[in-house]
Amino acid sequence: MSFLPTVTIISMKKIGITGGIGSGKTVVSNVFRGEGFSIIDADVVARQVVEPGRHELEELKNVFGVEIMQGNALDRKKLGQIVFSDSHKRKILDSILQPAIRQAMLIQMDYFQY
Repeated sequence: MSFLPTVTIISMKKIGITGGIGSGKTVVSNVFRGEGFSIIDADVVARQVVEPGRHELEELKNVFGVEIMQGNALDRKKLGQIVFSDSHKRKILDSILQPAIRQAMLIQMDYFQY
């Protein structure tokens, strides 16, 4: 008779929930959360990567100017006014934030695998 521990390896599945504003992404996420699943919300991560002290925030300030700041925090409304009226500036914003958001989400996924 062996008293060695049994190791079970469970493959983590990743599910992406996409859709436009008001399409029900939050409702679906809450259902999964209620079933015990870990949720990584890209909207939450997008806010985290522009918190004061983050280099992404400094880069945004350098590119779009100090008028996007409210004190030491990002004025999201002001930045939105700038980038949503100019597709080139929107692409610049995406080039700054998307890699940081993706990296933060990958780090969180690695955390959930253990």
